[in-house]
Amino acid sequence: MTKSEVTSAQRMLNVWAIILITWSFYRVTFKSGLPLWFDEFIAKPLVFLLPIYWYIVKSEKESFLTGVGFKKNKVIGDVLFGLGIGSLFIGVAVLTRMTKGMAFPSLHISTESLIWIASTFMAAVTEQILSTGFVFKRLSEESKNIYQPFIVSALLFFFLHVPVL
Repeated sequence: MTKSEVTSAQRMLNVWAIILITWSFYRVTFKSGLPLWFDEFIAKPLVFLLPIYWYIVKSEKESFLTGVGFKKNKVIGDVLFGLGIGSLFIGVAVLTRMTKGMAFPSLHISTESLIWIASTFMAAVTEQILSTGFVFKRLSEESKNIYQPFIVSALLFFFLHVPVL
């Protein structure tokens, strides 16, 4: 198979495999010995986003944000839409607790809890850019239906989260 016969989805899967191998090596090497903030703000963006940035800019010759599915003038709107959906889910959870008469645990805001919240948010952003913006986008561009790319990208997302034994 020549380079011209390799599809965009196949090239994307090669990049994804490099990311999986690198991330697995990182997790085995450091095991959770590094702080959470380092994992989520430094290591994961480097391992997950740097290869796809390089691939999109060098191989596909387009901007990174466009390459992961953001429209040029709609990035802020897309982010606000995502935050709105997240807020809706949080609101439903709060209303459910209130209607069931469940008590809310006391909320202690500390530097550590803020770092945890920011790290969780950063992990979600990084993983969604990889799984949805990079993987799903390319699979769905080559597929004639939505189900196959959805299932494949969900499985690849799962494999990124399988603990390394």
